[in-house]
Amino acid sequence: MMLIMQFSFAQTSWQITGNAGLDSSHFIGTTDTQSLPVRINNLEVIRFKRNGRIDISNSGWSVFIGKDAGLNDDLSLNRNVFIGHEAGMSNTAGGSSNAIGYRALFYNTTGYANVANGVEALYKNTTGYYNTANGVNALYSNTTGYNNSANGYAALFYNGTGIGNTAQGVSAMKYNVSGNYNTANGYQTLFSNKSGYSNVAIGVKALYNNEDRSNLVAIGDSALFNNGVGASQSYQSVHNTAVGSKALYANTTGYENTAADINPCIIIQQACTTLQPAAIRFFTIQQAKKTLQQVHIHLI
Repeated sequence: MMLIMQFSFAQTSWQITGNAGLDSSHFIGTTDTQSLPVRINNLEVIRFKRNGRIDISNSGWSVFIGKDAGLNDDLSLNRNVFIGHEAGMSNTAGGSSNAIGYRALFYNTTGYANVANGVEALYKNTTGYYNTANGVNALYSNTTGYNNSANGYAALFYNGTGIGNTAQGVSAMKYNVSGNYNTANGYQTLFSNKSGYSNVAIGVKALYNNEDRSNLVAIGDSALFNNGVGASQSYQSVHNTAVGSKALYANTTGYENTAADINPCIIIQQACTTLQPAAIRFFTIQQAKKTLQQVHIHLI
C-alpha cells in the first residue's frame, strides 16, 4: 500500500512567473543596510542603495530611462543621459549629450554635446554638435548643423545645416535651413528666413518675410516685416537697420537704410550737450537735422 501525503507550503519566495496574494508587508529588498544589486548576464546593471540612491553600471557612464532609450549605444564612455520613449535611440558613439522627451535626439548617431529637451527636439540630428534645443520640435530637422540654440515650440524647426543661430520664441526662425549666425528673439521673428545670415531680429515678427537677405537689424514689433519681398539683385534689401514698432515695415527692396522711431528733439538736445558752449550758438535745428540725415537716420 502506498501512502500519498500532500503538503501545503506558504509561498515565501518570488517566482519568475509572478506572485499572487501580496499585501503591504511584502517587498523586494533587504532587511539590513546592504545595497540591492540587479544583474543581467551576470553583470551588474543597477544597484539600489541607502537613502534612495540608484547606481547604474556597465553603460559607459550613461543613463537610459524609457522604452528603447539609448538602444544602440555602444556603451563605451559616452556619458549620455537619455530619458523618454526612444530618446537617443539611434545613438552609437555620440557622447556628452542629454535628451529628455519622446524621441528627443532620435536619429543622433555620433553627434556630441547636444541638449534636447522636449518631444522630438533635435529629432533628425545625426552628427551635429554643440546644439541646444528646448521645446517641442525645437531644431527638429537639424542634421549636421552645429552651435545652434533654439528655445520655444518649433524654433529653428527646419534648420538642417545652419550654424551659429540663436532663436528664442515660438516658431522663431522656423523656416531657416542653411542661414548662419542669425539672432532672433520673439514670436515668429525671422520666421521665413532660409539662407540669410548675420541678421538680428528682436520683437514679434521682426524680419518676418525675409528669406535670403543678410546683414540686417530689426528691433521692434514687425520691424522690417516685408524686407526682401521681390528682391532679385544681390544689393537689394541688405544692410538695413530699423528700430521701433513697425519701423521700415513696408520696405521690400530698399537697401542701406536706417530708421529709428524716436523723437528728433531728444536727439538734437543730446547732440547739443556734447558741443562746447561757443559752438552751440552755431548749431541750429536745421543743421542738426541735416547732420542726422547725413548719417542716414530717417526720422519717423
